[in-house]
Amino acid sequence: MRNQDLVHISSAELEPFSAQLRHQLTMLSESAHSRADRHTGLTIWSTPNRVASVYWSWVMTDEGIPVLADPLAIKSNLLFTEPGRIVTIDDQLIGINMLVCALPWQQEVIGHLARLRLPAVRSVETERRRGKSRAHAASRSVALAA
Repeated sequence: MRNQDLVHISSAELEPFSAQLRHQLTMLSESAHSRADRHTGLTIWSTPNRVASVYWSWVMTDEGIPVLADPLAIKSNLLFTEPGRIVTIDDQLIGINMLVCALPWQQEVIGHLARLRLPAVRSVETERRRGKSRAHAASRSVALAA
C-alpha cells in the first residue's frame, strides 16, 4: 500500500463507514505456497475517493467458501479510535476484522472466479491432468526446437 494518511474511525462510525467501501480488485494467486487443489488470492476495497483502503489475502476452503488467509494480516490505513479512551492493538484487530466481515467480499471472490470460468473448488485430479498437459506441451516445444 502506498503511503496514505491514517483514516480515523470510531466504533460508532464502523457500519456507515463499511457501507462506503467499494470492491476495487480481486486477484488470483499462482503462489508457490498455495496448494494445487485450492485457489488463493488478494482482494482490495476502498472508499470511492480511495482515501481509505483495506486489502487481504484469501483462500478457498474445501467447500468452496473464500475465507481470510490470515485474519491478523489485513492491511489498511485505518485507525480505530474511541474518544477519551486508549485503543489497544487488540481493539484495532477486532475493528478491522469486524469491518471485513461486514463487507460482501466473499461474493466478489466467487464472482471473480466465475468470470474466469474457474470452479470454486479444484480437484487434485484436475490439477494433475492440467500439470501433465503442460508438461506434454513443454516437451513438444523442446522437441520442435531441437
